[in-house]
Amino acid sequence: LRTIRSRKPKSVAFVGHSMGALAAMRMARKMRAEGIRVAYVATLDIPGPVYSAGNNVEWAENYFSMAPTFGLLTNVRRHPNARNIHVFGLHPSIDDAKQVRDGILAAIRTIHAEEQATNTNGLSR
Repeated sequence: LRTIRSRKPKSVAFVGHSMGALAAMRMARKMRAEGIRVAYVATLDIPGPVYSAGNNVEWAENYFSMAPTFGLLTNVRRHPNARNIHVFGLHPSIDDAKQVRDGILAAIRTIHAEEQATNTNGLSR
């Protein structure tokens, strides 16, 4: 949080695996109080049955391998850009799950391209 405050970014993206997914979601909630845009949160195998993407998160992807052992986002019907994505494997990580790695990288590239376009022509998303 200290590093984010010192850099004062226009937006942030958080990615977390297992217990790190809980930390990513907690940091996303803290960004609301900091006034920093949370462009993307990717979680992979959140421990526990259910969680929700914060309303300050613009885009949330939850990769899970075994529901309900690993959690699902409960508000995907109410959140316009949140979804649960099933991944095969036992507690896969970004390193060993191509589907996850490719999905997260594609999302971050999309966000970066949109921000670059905004910086160039002054338009926002």
